[in-house]
Amino acid sequence: MVKSYSFILLIAITFFALSGCTQPQQANFIKAVYDGEPRMENGHIDVENLMSLIKEHNANTYNFLIGHSEHDWDDLKEFLSLAEKEGIDIWITITPPGQVVSQPYGTDYAKWAEEIAKLSAEYPCIKAWSIDNILLFMDARHEGYMKSFIENSKRINPKLEFIPVVYFSDVTGKNFEIFKKYFDGVQFYYKVFPTKEGFGGYQQADGQISYLHSVFDGKIILGIYATPWQDVYPTTANYVRELIKTAKKMADGAMIYTLQREGEKMDAVREQFK
Repeated sequence: MVKSYSFILLIAITFFALSGCTQPQQANFIKAVYDGEPRMENGHIDVENLMSLIKEHNANTYNFLIGHSEHDWDDLKEFLSLAEKEGIDIWITITPPGQVVSQPYGTDYAKWAEEIAKLSAEYPCIKAWSIDNILLFMDARHEGYMKSFIENSKRINPKLEFIPVVYFSDVTGKNFEIFKKYFDGVQFYYKVFPTKEGFGGYQQADGQISYLHSVFDGKIILGIYATPWQDVYPTTANYVRELIKTAKKMADGAMIYTLQREGEKMDAVREQFK
């Protein structure tokens, strides 16, 4: 009887241990592409062409960067009706200080939080918003500011999530510990690139994501550089393919930087997002 009880207990412990490591169901996996929108000669976004490219990637989410043109905010509103019709979820990204400033509200993130929340109440396809690389520009002195604009956003639309961009250097720093309580998730951009020898590419992603899981309970969306972050850090189709596989095993989604037009990396995304 003791042996039987011990065996049952062992099975139960094993089950719960494995359950704790199980990632979200693939039906809920976020398959996202970011930026790279096609534009017309007048500078406005070609929303029909953009939607076609998103669907060609087999993506279920598009992350709309407001940072290229003074028309972006208005073009976003035009695009949202099409996104609702096509069943594509939308995230919105605002630039941080020190970069080309998002218009029309600049670095007034309280105003952005309010206006995006209002827009998301009108268009339920808007699921999340982000400030790119924000922890580089905020420290403990700004906690009250972030707390206030996140709380205001949640009052307007409790379902709207704040999922900013972070890097491994952020996650291991003190600012992440201060601000993570305000994050519903993170876009965790992986910055280890392939070398001629093949080491230093996708192989370190598992360890970095495991560490992030140990310090953060929110959603983890693995950011993958299909378009190189810088020209000196080229990436390959296999790099993109393997990182999407890692995201499927260990994260809540994959965010492809950026929307591809053609080529092997687009094929890799399409294949893995199928």
